[in-house]
Amino acid sequence: MSGPSLNRSQIILGIGVCCLIAGAGLVYIGYPALTTSIVEQEPNREAMAAAVESHSTSEIDPIAFSNLSAAEQTAITRANQSSQLTYADRGASDSGSHFNYRNDIVNSYFVSYNELIIRVDVATAMNPISMVGGFFSGIAGIMFVIGGLWDHCPVIDR
Repeated sequence: MSGPSLNRSQIILGIGVCCLIAGAGLVYIGYPALTTSIVEQEPNREAMAAAVESHSTSEIDPIAFSNLSAAEQTAITRANQSSQLTYADRGASDSGSHFNYRNDIVNSYFVSYNELIIRVDVATAMNPISMVGGFFSGIAGIMFVIGGLWDHCPVIDR
């Protein structure tokens, strides 16, 4: 016994749905992921300047924790609670030590947090090839779905 045979429009529609799912997955994989890491913690500007050595005391102007966005506050809080002082917005907080430093964009700044001055590094890792591939896969999927529905629609007179 074999199942019902698929016609051309059902196959095209199925290919379109697969392309849409693959495109969404590729866009998700390529979407920027942020990794926040607490690099230094010192009680005041002078101690931080001594620890960092590349900055003078006058260059260290910490941002008040309350002035950060909710996402940044969450990332810093969770990084501080992590055993490795690292938090990734995708995956577990304790996965890996610090950054991959592939093509990551790293932003570093000072924050006053719980009576300490901390130096925070935030790395933004993204995969533009995956994002572009996901976009084109999604476009192809939309075209296949429309083509499959167009062939399947009995109302259209050809």
